[in-house]
Amino acid sequence: MKKKDLPEERKPLNEWARRAIIWGASLIFGAYDGFYGPGTGTFLLLSFCYLAKIDVRTASGNVKLVNLASNVGAVFTSLMAGKVLIPLGLISAVFATAGQYIGAGLALKNGSKIVRPVILVVIILLAVKVLLEFFGIA
Repeated sequence: MKKKDLPEERKPLNEWARRAIIWGASLIFGAYDGFYGPGTGTFLLLSFCYLAKIDVRTASGNVKLVNLASNVGAVFTSLMAGKVLIPLGLISAVFATAGQYIGAGLALKNGSKIVRPVILVVIILLAVKVLLEFFGIA
């Protein structure tokens, strides 16, 4: 099968197009992460996989770096504004690091068979939360 015979979704992307998609998604979802945050990693992962056409494991690893960068920026801004409870934040960071270590191990070991269902659950829960807040229920 030749490249021109492949379905559109399976054709490889030009490297510069892939970079533009990744940089654009990183900027948009980085800004979103700074003012709201929930689901940022999921949105980035979906963008990297489906728009930039990167495999789930590679996309997941790269999402971690982008998410870290946006979180560092948000923490710095919040610290400068005096809006961080440092002891609570440090304790939470230890537990989050432990959870992320476990989650990354599961993703590397089981790949997309565990990542895809988790992404679906996160998106559904996030949508429910946003809708409840929108209608003033939560």
